[in-house]
Amino acid sequence: MSSQLSTEAPGVVRHPHGMLSWIVPTVLLLGAVFVQNAGLYSATCKYVRWMDEFVEAEQRSSGSPSIVEDVVLEDPLADLLGAWRLPPVPDVPWKPEAWAEALTAIVSVVWLGWVARSKDLQLWTKVMLSGAVLASLKGILSWATALPDAAGWRGCRARLGEEGLAYFREVGAGGMDGGGPAAGSLQAVQDVAMLSISSMWMMGRL
Repeated sequence: MSSQLSTEAPGVVRHPHGMLSWIVPTVLLLGAVFVQNAGLYSATCKYVRWMDEFVEAEQRSSGSPSIVEDVVLEDPLADLLGAWRLPPVPDVPWKPEAWAEALTAIVSVVWLGWVARSKDLQLWTKVMLSGAVLASLKGILSWATALPDAAGWRGCRARLGEEGLAYFREVGAGGMDGGGPAAGSLQAVQDVAMLSISSMWMMGRL
């Protein structure tokens, strides 16, 4: 027994459940990311449907283009940060935003490597649970409080694009490809799952 204890690294705590102790917090985070994207997905569907109904009703009553197209919420902080944007450098292949995302990803990978090497289960659990709580709250608040887009209806449509706008309009109508509500719900779950997988690659944006 003494020889076995002497070969163990100091500070390493053995856990009776082994890999399960590492997997459970990870599964909780993945589930929270799904909840987050489901909330954003639902809020976008509701916002697109509400704006279409509002614009259509206003055009019927006034017979002129809707003024809601040009309504944009003021964001002084975004304007201030936009004024500090660095000018493009021809010799640099990436934009500053891409460099920031790359550095964020590098920090995340280094942290994962350090945790894996040190086998610090307590730190891993705390970070995974913190991320799960934040992601879940973001999804729940997005679902419960569908607010107007700060960039306005015109800016929202520009971000979604024609295909994205047509997709959310079709989802809001209650079906996909004529399959009815059941087929639409299944397709929505699949799309949210794919969105959750892709968002895991966007380090630092959870």
